Amino acid sequence: MKLRIKALVIVGSTISCLSIAVFGVIKYYTYESYRKLEHKFVQSETARIADILYREIQQLDRVVVDYANWDDTYTYMAKPNKQYIIANYSAETLTNLEINRISLIDTNQNIVFDRWFNFAQEQRVMQSFPQISLQNQAGLVICPQQQVFILSVHNILPSNKQGQPRGWLLMARAVDKYRLKKLSQEARVEVEIHPHRQFNPRDEIISNLDSNGFAIKALGRDKIAGYTYLDTINNSPPLVLKVITHRYIYQQFMVGLQFLAIAIFIISISATALVLLLLDRLFLARLSQLDQQVQIIKANPDVLPELKVIGKDELADLSIAIQEMLKVIEETKIAIAANKIRTEFISIMNHELRTPMNAVLGMAQLLQTTTLDAEQEEYVTSIIKSGNQLLGLMNDIINYIHLGSSFLTRENCSIRSILSDLQAKYLGVLSKKDLQLHLEISPDLPTIVTTDGNKLQEILDRLLDNAIKFTPAGEIRIRVNYQPLTDGKGNVVLTIADTGIGIKQEDWQRIFDPFVMVDTSATRAQGGTGMGLAIVQRLCEVMGATIQIESEVGKGTKFIISLLVEEAHLTTQPLMGVQGK
Repeated sequence: MKLRIKALVIVGSTISCLSIAVFGVIKYYTYESYRKLEHKFVQSETARIADILYREIQQLDRVVVDYANWDDTYTYMAKPNKQYIIANYSAETLTNLEINRISLIDTNQNIVFDRWFNFAQEQRVMQSFPQISLQNQAGLVICPQQQVFILSVHNILPSNKQGQPRGWLLMARAVDKYRLKKLSQEARVEVEIHPHRQFNPRDEIISNLDSNGFAIKALGRDKIAGYTYLDTINNSPPLVLKVITHRYIYQQFMVGLQFLAIAIFIISISATALVLLLLDRLFLARLSQLDQQVQIIKANPDVLPELKVIGKDELADLSIAIQEMLKVIEETKIAIAANKIRTEFISIMNHELRTPMNAVLGMAQLLQTTTLDAEQEEYVTSIIKSGNQLLGLMNDIINYIHLGSSFLTRENCSIRSILSDLQAKYLGVLSKKDLQLHLEISPDLPTIVTTDGNKLQEILDRLLDNAIKFTPAGEIRIRVNYQPLTDGKGNVVLTIADTGIGIKQEDWQRIFDPFVMVDTSATRAQGGTGMGLAIVQRLCEVMGATIQIESEVGKGTKFIISLLVEEAHLTTQPLMGVQGK
């Protein structure tokens, strides 16, 4: 997949996910705000309808009070006559008052006058009424046939309200389909009144009404209903007022949400295009150009063109680094080729020189067995000595070169055995020079450790040989300390100190360079090629060890080697010691 396509997929997916997340967060919080606003609106509409109903109760109650405290009504209850009824309770009057029932009841609770009336053509009021107590009261009642009435009852008294009551005046207005329809049209909502028994007691609406006095329920995307209780006066359960209104707020929220989705979509597309354009301008185009140049180099590895560097940023640094890397690779190729030639040359020269040199030494040794005078014996001895030195130099050079490709071989060995074998190897030389060799080995040193025993043996062998050469008299001390670490590992510190001629401080680093002999007179006297310490340093590098030097002219030299080893368990295989040299 091309980098541009990957960038398009990644950037597009990331911005899309962020857009969806932003849309979701906004939708959640705005929906909560709109939901609370809609809840408040529905609650206010429900309260408004309930208030209209209570105002109707108050209005009917005022009418009943006016009629009950009218002198003509008071007189009629004493002497009933048709003229009072015709004059005051005609169809026109009841229609204007929107009265469905009027009753005049005497003090013995006998009905003196009772009339049912449908003041609207659409009404079909059922003549059914509950048992109520005759007392001054006004409110809602529900009849046995579930029809709801607005009712008002008052004592019949004269206008001055003096004297004994002569009965009761009752007026009722039906809250039927006609009335609810008219109320709905006037209030621009749908109004319903239901008996409490029509609801399941476990219904969420009843639960909310009982706890909060208000309930709300969505009836779809277009309508929502609010519920509240309406108290009754005949000790029956309250009525449930249901007000259905349009979901204007929710619909506005949905429209706003659609516009928000469109806006976020447009912004995400624009942002994706802008980010991709910037990425292409700043990175992708340049990476593509760099890739083309690298492909050209891959197709023609022998030709290394100059890479075009654009800008001053990491990509420019990358181009420069690739250019430098190519130069290094080219130089490495040349160096490898040169090294191969040099190695082959040295191998050839090693064979070509070693063969005649061995022949010369062999002939000289044979010549030495013949009868020679003193002068001839001196010449032959000089030839053999010089030949051996030259042969040793050749061996050291070959060893130094081969160490460049050497690798670490881990095996079980005993440092104590290596030191013991070295002491035995150089016992004769030490005796001739009257030198003392002291070994100080820490008791914490494990009996067996895992490391490259052959290389450690050669390091100690060369350092001890070097100490013996440059210590005319005195002693050589080899100290071994051990510091345990974690995971069965430990640090071995080997110190080889002598009381020899010492080395100047400015020559401490130079002595590890090949063919460097800081004191040529001593070297000539003791013999040497200047390769010993260089080989030691190279061996330490291969083993991951460090070597340090401390020296003072006339007082001696100290070499300190620090080597990481692993503790090993005793095995049946032979332990590493020092092979004869």
